[in-house]
Amino acid sequence: MLKVKSLDNKEVEIAERTRKISREINAAMFDGVDVDMNGINPENMDLKIPFKNIDRANEITVKLLTWLSDAEMDSLSEEDYNLLVNECSKKK
Repeated sequence: MLKVKSLDNKEVEIAERTRKISREINAAMFDGVDVDMNGINPENMDLKIPFKNIDRANEITVKLLTWLSDAEMDSLSEEDYNLLVNECSKKK
């Protein structure tokens, strides 16, 4: 449990990441990304895929793993939000 100062020291529990949550996060990260596999050597599949929407994916991650409401998310300080992003990213 984390205490979130900008929410009047509310204790926020970070849930386990389920497959459903992971799918939603991945969908947000890769939204609008086109990957062209033509000309890729199958022996060397070192393919760099740009994450176009990392900020949106982070917000979805925090929201789904903490169950904070839209109003609570909007009232988070940047410091508390970044703390939650970091803690949620540890849940793999």
